[in-house]
Amino acid sequence: FQASMQHMCEAGRTLRYAGGSVVRHALSLLSGSNGAPLRASACSQRHAVLQLTFARCLRKSSSQITGESDELADSNLRKMDEIFSGDGSDRGVKKWGKDPWKVKRQHYTRHVLNLTKKDKLAEAAEVFEHMTNAGVYPDTAAYNILIAGYGRSGKIKEAFHLFNEMKKRALEPSNHTYSSLLNACSNAGPPAKEYLLKIQEEMERRNVTLNGIATNAHLSAMASCRLHEEAFETYEKMSSQRLNPDLQTFGTLLQAASKDERNGLERAQRVWLDLATQDDVAPDTLCYNQLLLCMREAGIPSSMRKPLPKAKGEGEKEPRTRKVVSSPPRGVLAANAKEVATFVLPPSGHEIRLCLGRWGERWLTREDSLGLLEAMKKASLSPDVVTFNLLIGLALDTECVLKAMEEANIPPDRKFWIATIRSLALRGDLKGARAILEKWELRSDQQAYQALAMGCVSMEDGLKLVEEMETSGIRPNEFVIGTLVGNAAKHRAFEYLTSLLKVMKHKEIIPNATILQMLERAADNPPASPWQLKRHQGFKGYYTIWKTTMSPE
Repeated sequence: FQASMQHMCEAGRTLRYAGGSVVRHALSLLSGSNGAPLRASACSQRHAVLQLTFARCLRKSSSQITGESDELADSNLRKMDEIFSGDGSDRGVKKWGKDPWKVKRQHYTRHVLNLTKKDKLAEAAEVFEHMTNAGVYPDTAAYNILIAGYGRSGKIKEAFHLFNEMKKRALEPSNHTYSSLLNACSNAGPPAKEYLLKIQEEMERRNVTLNGIATNAHLSAMASCRLHEEAFETYEKMSSQRLNPDLQTFGTLLQAASKDERNGLERAQRVWLDLATQDDVAPDTLCYNQLLLCMREAGIPSSMRKPLPKAKGEGEKEPRTRKVVSSPPRGVLAANAKEVATFVLPPSGHEIRLCLGRWGERWLTREDSLGLLEAMKKASLSPDVVTFNLLIGLALDTECVLKAMEEANIPPDRKFWIATIRSLALRGDLKGARAILEKWELRSDQQAYQALAMGCVSMEDGLKLVEEMETSGIRPNEFVIGTLVGNAAKHRAFEYLTSLLKVMKHKEIIPNATILQMLERAADNPPASPWQLKRHQGFKGYYTIWKTTMSPE
């Protein structure tokens, strides 16, 4: 009690204006409701609060305190009293110890943690700011909590702002700090590539050794930012760093391989072979989903491409092909396949053959589709709805996928039917795609029409799709029109492009950057054929006039 009174006198002499209110409030804290002194147990707890109060006041300069009203000072001290005072017993001191600064910081940190768990990042930032304004400076753990919250939401700028503030306060970043920053880069996607390079330079400069969790976050960030080479180089260094890859590591590497447009499928094969050699790690359903994504999107190098073997008993006879017009083709069927890429699934030994079409399409035969599901069954894995959504986009026989889905008791969802429409449209079966569109009442879904537009490679089909959307009461958006423009530009159908420009002008559809890039590329690259050159000149002349009124600028 005497020590507290001494602190009060020192505070009153140091702070000319606010000191009076501090002393008055301190006297009220040290007395009971009837003015009698508190008992020793309660007084010891109040004594800790007083030490915190005076330490806070003495840390501030007199210029900062000067001008503070008595009401404001009393209000601030009452807030502190509510935080730290208990029910008049010693439980607060026994629970938190006798370090009041640590008590208050733990209180703020827990409050920020609870808010970040509820995704209330704005409120968590306010509490964090109030914490610093109150003179209680956060430690590394407090910074990590808020940085991790920003990282889960992909708010890369806010996360790095806190990281820079943390370094200014001379706090040493931990593996958790770097892991949270890398997660922010991963969730932000390719736009975060610049931030990822900065954090990599920071780790190299500080000679930081990441643990397994932070390394997985690093791999995920590089995969999201399309740094494929760096991701696989980091994976190869894990053995020298005595880090054992886990299931998340292999899943992230398959994700990186799916975005590699040159050697993605070959890298996915190496990852799968490495996964099979692990004693304590086995592929799960997510890994098979990532594998299907690689088969659909990853680049296939020439080393994996082989000529499609002829059917048994076919001899030298040419395979039966669908009649395809030269300008433009109406899709690709299995008979149009020219090459095949084989993917081995150890330890079952299943060989999945991915057929490659002449226009870049890919598909799996009935045997290969069922073989992949059989490999999952042997590994005691059950496919989920994502597995079938990816498989339906590759399977040539959609009926076998629907039957397998029924056997697995998985009801098809909207994404599955849109993927089915896309698969049928890419193979030129627009009639079957429209049947699904009508059967499952998807005529009001823009994404369903965008999937159907992927098969509309002729002007007749494209304009018919626009008319169908008008009949259903839907205005085509820039994504549907962009898909049609992409088909027309790919096949150098300049009359088709001109018709789409007229549709966009009539319906006042503002083109996005992707559409403008495709149109500019088509206008700047004239064809070599003389009969196509005249059509190109007509398209280019109309496009020059069109972009003066329809361009976003």
